[in-house]
Amino acid sequence: MPAPTPVFDTNFELLDPVTGRPSIDTSLGTGFNLNSNGSIFPNITTIEQQALENLKHLLLTIKGEIQEKPNFGSDLFEILFEVDHLGNIELLVDEAIRSAVAGYLSYIQITEIQTTVNNNTVNVVISFSVNDIPSPVDIGISVNETSGITVETGNLTNFEGTGIS
Repeated sequence: MPAPTPVFDTNFELLDPVTGRPSIDTSLGTGFNLNSNGSIFPNITTIEQQALENLKHLLLTIKGEIQEKPNFGSDLFEILFEVDHLGNIELLVDEAIRSAVAGYLSYIQITEIQTTVNNNTVNVVISFSVNDIPSPVDIGISVNETSGITVETGNLTNFEGTGIS
């Protein structure tokens, strides 16, 4: 007997095949959220959430870090932590992100990448959508010499890298 085809509502949340309502028992995977009020590994129930987690993992993985997949990851860490790249960092960050996404997450369409350098902090905000889902999703990555790297999602209009989520 073949597995049932997943059904989604208008918010792209998985629906329970029996009741037709979103089910907390139905998830695409788990996320990792250090600021979580509940579980450290919350269930992921939307395509956007899963794409966001996949993008976080791809960009925060250094190429060669996974032995079985030496090309998986991005060059983002190398670019952000090298002082020599500050002159053309916007172009290098853009190229590293788009190259990694094109190679491993082709269902993600990047709409904009903004890179800013303030004092000793580099902020990168990536806006993207998933396939034909019109609502954009934002992820912000900040690198600072004292606090290291932080990642934020959600409304990032004034993103300055203040935490990890």
